[in-house]
Amino acid sequence: MKIISGILGSGPRGNMLNKLWVATLSFVLLLLVSGCGRGAYPIELFTEMHYTQSQRAGEPDRLSPPASSIPWQGMGFSSVHLPPVSDSMAKHAEFYNGLVNPNVASYDSAVGGELFRVNCAMCHGSVGMGGAVSAEGDAGGQGKVGFQLKEHGYSLPPSLVQDVGSKQPVSKSDGELFGTITHGAYVMPRFGNLLTQDQRWQIVGYLRELQK
Repeated sequence: MKIISGILGSGPRGNMLNKLWVATLSFVLLLLVSGCGRGAYPIELFTEMHYTQSQRAGEPDRLSPPASSIPWQGMGFSSVHLPPVSDSMAKHAEFYNGLVNPNVASYDSAVGGELFRVNCAMCHGSVGMGGAVSAEGDAGGQGKVGFQLKEHGYSLPPSLVQDVGSKQPVSKSDGELFGTITHGAYVMPRFGNLLTQDQRWQIVGYLRELQK
């Protein structure tokens, strides 16, 4: 410090320069020390504990599981290894056609109804009658969003309580309904990234209740 003071001089200006030198050296040392870590960045000031092994944006899709995959039990719920959510339902139609509903015994009408109300009713209607054909909306059990989709050139969301044309929700197996909810269809979003497997099975159970 005395050497630096002698070089820079004394007085108010020298003291200010001395402080600037000390701050600069301290910052350089901090960078050198922090750069020795093994975090996500070459220089990491704070460790990041929130990273997980989940799939991240830009990564390739996970490989489809073998056909003989065994259900995994744990964490208080029953989970089955499923095809990648980003795939289409049609690509794995055979898998879902043979998929058995594992949550029949644990179906809860109140839970399934609330999940349906929050995630499905705005398009398919409060009682699953499909998209509304007029701006009146859900007066007859049709979803209000359906009318807006129609105005923008899309087809109406289908009825979920009766088979209409090529769209046959009643005739589909539980596994096929689950697959459609998981992978989405047309403008319908993929709920495989939004709802747990149990929640999706609860919606399937509620659809069967509406169809009755």
